[in-house]
Amino acid sequence: MELYNALSNSIKSLFPNHYNSIGMYSLEYKFQSNYTLADIRRFIAEDVLVKTLQFYGYRTEHHILIDDLHANLTNGDLSQREWKKIFSETLSKYNISKDSKIHFATDNVKCSIQVISKLVEKGYARNVQRNIYFRDKGSSNTDERLLLFKMSNFDDIKFVSPFGMGCPTKKALEIGVGLKHLGGHIDILCQNKKTHSQEYNSAELVTKSLQKPWYDIAFCLPEINISEENDVSSLIENENFNPLVLRFMFLTGHYRSNMSLKKSGIEECSHAYSRLLRKIYLIDIEGGFQECAFRDYVEKFLNFLRKDLNTANAITLLFILLKDRRVNGKTKLEIVKTFDRVLGLNLTNMRHDTRHPQSSEIDILVERRSKFRREHKFSEADAIRDELTLRGLELIDTKRGTIYKIKEEL
Repeated sequence: MELYNALSNSIKSLFPNHYNSIGMYSLEYKFQSNYTLADIRRFIAEDVLVKTLQFYGYRTEHHILIDDLHANLTNGDLSQREWKKIFSETLSKYNISKDSKIHFATDNVKCSIQVISKLVEKGYARNVQRNIYFRDKGSSNTDERLLLFKMSNFDDIKFVSPFGMGCPTKKALEIGVGLKHLGGHIDILCQNKKTHSQEYNSAELVTKSLQKPWYDIAFCLPEINISEENDVSSLIENENFNPLVLRFMFLTGHYRSNMSLKKSGIEECSHAYSRLLRKIYLIDIEGGFQECAFRDYVEKFLNFLRKDLNTANAITLLFILLKDRRVNGKTKLEIVKTFDRVLGLNLTNMRHDTRHPQSSEIDILVERRSKFRREHKFSEADAIRDELTLRGLELIDTKRGTIYKIKEEL
């Protein structure tokens, strides 16, 4: 598999340090009660990466460091238990795996102090103006980016250490947790795009000083530009909005591409996702299993993911499959289920429902249209009819009320 290495700015082949096993380490997850769309995009991208590696047969361990020690909380104190509940609900909304191992900074202060102590013993760290800095042997310069332990004032967070009362820095905690839980060698290091290359280098220098490697590939995502922010927020916070629309939208673009979000763009993705579910919903299970077609499509799917996680082409392939008349219904459903092991879009789950996949949302829209008709607001009523038509639904007005049916594919 090939992934873009953010540090070298080049595509790099992934060669696991241990046979059939991948170690992933995610930094800079926020300890807070709500998450931005950029955060959600990152969670989904890392989830797809984990599921792709597992699809290939790798035993993948994903470790996440939560810095609850240096968190700048604006909404008051937040306990680890409360955060876990909020984070778990967020993962569930976007169909993200919960198998990752969570490590809180406050629970790993001791191991970070032990790492700093070893560096001091080996002569790679020293006390400068009451703080502990890392320095490469043979160099007299001390770089502030390599601050490992900061002595605390009276009101600061502080812990007992061999150097005095103080607190490990964020970088020291990241290194300490990485060494403790992943043995120091990380196949894929996941960080924010804004991370400076010198911060990567500093961590690598520290671990090499302890005769431990650090990482092979840096996996990062760019920032998201959101226009019409209030309209976007009101749309996605609506109780009738399906969170998987956002997952679908992020997967239709490459994870490294810059993204600009607008309300209209999200609405278009919502319609596209609805049409996709409808096409799958209408598949007739007929014919015998076509093994050659199955292998051909799965191989193409894997090839797109193998080349720097190209989910955009994988989604396009899904639509091509649904139009392919050479593949019968039974085989199509098996291929869709296989794709969905990675995509996580719940593409076939709703076929078990005897109603339309989004029946509750549609019922609300139908009732709203009926209300507009009673109030003689016909333009508003027609707008709802047009929206449902885009979703592939036909409205039928009867004496007992309005009903809908799914339009057959042409």
